[in-house]
Amino acid sequence: MSVLSLVVLLILFFPTSQSAQASQAALPLDSGRTWEYLGSARWTGLDQRVDSATIRWTMQIVATREGPNVRGALVRGWIQELAWYQPGQTPGYSILLARGDRLYHVSASDSASALLTLQRAIEPGAPPPQGWELIVDSALAVGRRYGQLAEGGDRPDTFYAWYVESGEAIRPPSGWSVASPTVLQWRLVYRTAPDHQVLDLVPGLGITHYGYRHHGTVAESDVELISVRQVP
Repeated sequence: MSVLSLVVLLILFFPTSQSAQASQAALPLDSGRTWEYLGSARWTGLDQRVDSATIRWTMQIVATREGPNVRGALVRGWIQELAWYQPGQTPGYSILLARGDRLYHVSASDSASALLTLQRAIEPGAPPPQGWELIVDSALAVGRRYGQLAEGGDRPDTFYAWYVESGEAIRPPSGWSVASPTVLQWRLVYRTAPDHQVLDLVPGLGITHYGYRHHGTVAESDVELISVRQVP
């Protein structure tokens, strides 16, 4: 077989490149979409004792809104709430905003204020999000930094910004309900002096793993995606 023929076959049977997968929506913002996670957490109690437990966490898109070139969602149980997890913790409300290939997040005090913020964010002529966290940037590539915080300064390292640490093809577990035999998973890491977060992302599916660890007071969480479903 010639080299040209081999190249053609590879294109036909493996058409999904890293750049193509990365261009998919980071999270499907569909009302009722639900992600279930299972893992463990460690925390420091009021008596300064360190405890640990197995935890199960649910993240769900409660409602969605659309505007010109933007789609927003009210989400309950945003995965970053697991930072500083405490037993009996109740999932809170947040807003996700997909603007182009970028995904932004901001927390809300309750569902009413979240819906108000969401409605304002999708109105025609609404400015780009200010004070929102840029969770996923467009055109992910290994080694890229984005979402730098001003307090981090002009640093030469990867601190105080999301850093794309890796991108690899993996075989999705059956619980993910993915038709493809392989998917591209990105590892995004956010490091600061006192703590760090790790977020694994499969574009078009969502967040498949989240980890948080504080470097001083014991506060840790580590969960894996076990199922994805659409709730009516």
